[in-house]
Amino acid sequence: MRRLIAAPEASPLIGGALAGSPEARALSQAIASHRALVGAAFQRMAQKVTRDAATDAPLTLLAAQARWIAAAHAELDALHASDAFLASQAKVVAAAVALRAAEAAAAAAWCVAHALPTRAEVDDLARTVAALR
Repeated sequence: MRRLIAAPEASPLIGGALAGSPEARALSQAIASHRALVGAAFQRMAQKVTRDAATDAPLTLLAAQARWIAAAHAELDALHASDAFLASQAKVVAAAVALRAAEAAAAAAWCVAHALPTRAEVDDLARTVAALR
C-alpha cells in the first residue's frame, strides 16, 4: 500500500499538471483521514498507558515497555479489525488508483500531442512482435 500511495508523488506529472487535480486532492484527503484515524488510536493507547501508570506503583523500564507494547498491540488489533479502518484503507487505495489512471491518461495525451507512441501503442506493438516470433 505504501508503494501505491508513494509512487505517484515521485512522478513529474504530479508536481505539475496533476498537482491540483481532483484525484490528487482526493488522495491527499484520504491519506489525511486515514492518518487521523491511526493518530486517534495512538492517542487512546497513550491515554490508557498514562492512566494505568498514574494508578500503579512505579515500574521498571522493562515492565513499562511491556505495558506500552501490550497496550499498543491491543489498540492496533482493535483498530485493524474495525470497519472504519478497513473503509479508510479502501478509500486510500481507490484514490491512489484513480490518481494513477489520471496520470496514465495525462501521459498518453502528452505523447499524442508530441507525436510519440502511447503506452497502449507500445504494448500492442510488443504483443504483435511476440506473436510473430
